[in-house]
Amino acid sequence: MKTLKSFIMAHADDLGNLFKFSAEHTCRSVLHSLENFTDIEQLVIKNLTTGFFLNYEHHLLASGCSRNTSACYFRTLRAICRQAELQKLLMNVHHLFNGLFMGYEETRKRALNIEQLRKVADADLKDAPSLGMARDLFILSYYLRGIPFIDLAFLRKTDIQDNVLCYHRSKTGRPLRITLETWMWEIIERYRCDDTDSPYLLCIIRKPGSIPEERRQYESALRLYNKHLYRLSVKLELGVRLTSYTAKHNTFAI
Repeated sequence: MKTLKSFIMAHADDLGNLFKFSAEHTCRSVLHSLENFTDIEQLVIKNLTTGFFLNYEHHLLASGCSRNTSACYFRTLRAICRQAELQKLLMNVHHLFNGLFMGYEETRKRALNIEQLRKVADADLKDAPSLGMARDLFILSYYLRGIPFIDLAFLRKTDIQDNVLCYHRSKTGRPLRITLETWMWEIIERYRCDDTDSPYLLCIIRKPGSIPEERRQYESALRLYNKHLYRLSVKLELGVRLTSYTAKHNTFAI
């Protein structure tokens, strides 16, 4: 008897082998969430019902999960169930997800006003170097037109030519050219990677290696970055939670 857990784990492994690490992370998050909801070890995939998924949705929302995260989880589960349908282990998969929200709900932009942004930039963080680095990378992201943290982490030394930063957004492939001003260089020099064997501009990916190894370093750095940004927003009493997305919302970046 094939269980839902075995299908989820196989799907996550397949995504990882294709270097689709974000989708793999979502898949493993679904598994962890389901383990908190039910005895997934005993959940045979052919026994799945619409009622089970409706109860799971209620559990997610009651636990504080956003509707967009819930919808993302169910889109992942639908893809997994479609694989089971191809193996003749499920029928009429589209009916299993009737009544579930699987779209996208527009959320309020988490932008800072000019006073809050100045408060972040001017904060004295000499006694809190981890918060200082998070603040500096946040400000650099703002200067660089809201560059996403993943693109910041994987900037290469060769992306700078004649004082111009040229890179492609990882999500959209859109090319961007940004002339580097003095205040941008000050932050870059502070966190520049001085390892001559590393292709990366900043010391975020500290040990270049295989794609999975570098991806794990990025995800660890992102978690720490968001943790420190949250601590910074509390310390400065901003009234807005800083995240890796906030700098993007404070620019015209798309």
